[in-house]
Amino acid sequence: MTNTLVDIIIPVWNNLYYTKLCIESIYANTTHVQFRLFIINNASTDDTKEYLDSLKYNNLHIHHSIENLGWVKGCNIGLRIAKSLSSSKPGYYCFMNNDVIVSPDWLSKMISTFKENTGAVGPTSNAVSGRQHITYNKPNLLVEEASYLIGFCLLIKAEVVDLLASQELNFMDARFGIGGSDDLDISIRIKQRGYTLLIDRSTYIHHFCSKSFEKITSDVNSFHKEKYGLLIEKWGQETIDTYLGYTPKIYIVIPSNNGDVNYKTMLSLLNTNIPYTVTFECKVRMMPDLARNIAIEEAIAHGFDYIWFVDDDMCWDDKDILIKLVNSKVDIVGVQAHTRLNPYFICVFKDAGELYESIDCYNKGVVEVDAIGASCLLVTIDTLKNMSKPWFKFKDIRLLGIDKQKVGEDIGFCVNAKLHGYKIHCNGDIEIGHIGLPQIVTRKTWEKLQTA
Repeated sequence: MTNTLVDIIIPVWNNLYYTKLCIESIYANTTHVQFRLFIINNASTDDTKEYLDSLKYNNLHIHHSIENLGWVKGCNIGLRIAKSLSSSKPGYYCFMNNDVIVSPDWLSKMISTFKENTGAVGPTSNAVSGRQHITYNKPNLLVEEASYLIGFCLLIKAEVVDLLASQELNFMDARFGIGGSDDLDISIRIKQRGYTLLIDRSTYIHHFCSKSFEKITSDVNSFHKEKYGLLIEKWGQETIDTYLGYTPKIYIVIPSNNGDVNYKTMLSLLNTNIPYTVTFECKVRMMPDLARNIAIEEAIAHGFDYIWFVDDDMCWDDKDILIKLVNSKVDIVGVQAHTRLNPYFICVFKDAGELYESIDCYNKGVVEVDAIGASCLLVTIDTLKNMSKPWFKFKDIRLLGIDKQKVGEDIGFCVNAKLHGYKIHCNGDIEIGHIGLPQIVTRKTWEKLQTA
């Protein structure tokens, strides 16, 4: 057992079911490390107080607040209580949500990750933004330097906590209230002082995610967007970009003709790695060209950097799809997609005179094409500013090999863009599925049809 002491601080507010799971997992799975557990009960109105008072662990310290102080003040109070116990000085502080379940030896493994210049370490999880998501795990990659760490479980050197607490009235900035972007603020402050942030990929912690936020607001995404605005107000976008990495503002529009698009389901397939600056907008019960044109007006008016058009019947396996489109570093880029009905042709085209011919860009990287479908299309706002209105307009076209005439507002957009000197690109390394009947249409569906 290491002689290093760790103080674990967890503010809680209701959600007794998750609090029980969290505490039980800590006592079951925290081995080879000395720790003290500080629970800050933020005036819970369920049976949380009674449950906490029934616990008999010697290293458990409970503080009952008469009001809901929120996450940030709860952490600050927990820290002050821990510091008041002068019997032992901790080597680390761990700030944790109550809706997590820790895995065996989680704490000892995270401690072993620290290097001399490491300020904080975070684990991987199933529900977390950025590089800590388990989809980034790779064989033989146990530790990775991070641009920022998310605060669902954040282990910080005591000397760093002391340093940050001496610079501000409290360790955590009280302006962030009940939470949201407070972890990004801490990440900036740690990196400003010359420390690095590391992800321990050998440690997994299950995160139920936003269980307290869900009781406070029905729109968690808007809540985080507001909190990120406070971060911008405090630091300015240039400083944020310097310490956390460039975070482009992307407006996502999901046209829907029937109004039943579940954008939360689509969001679950996406890992933006862009903290709290992505806006989701569903335009329902209107033609897709009108929805997209309205979205462009809004994106320009609100100062976004990109707009991403994605249809509500698309799906993908790669959570990095949006970042990969941004990293294509071109003005207009789409991906290889197929129609959802037979003959499942590829919606990437070259101009063959009076006809548009469907072409195969699979696994060819970023290539220039004449036109592309807008079911998954990323465009820079500067490009749209320089194009004529309406951006999307139906254009009668004929597709080579298809007997009937098609109308395509996406083809019309590509023609409009090329008239203004812009090139159209397809990132053939990205595949997106189309939810058809009775199957999800991908390249394999199309290939089977060709050999039938």
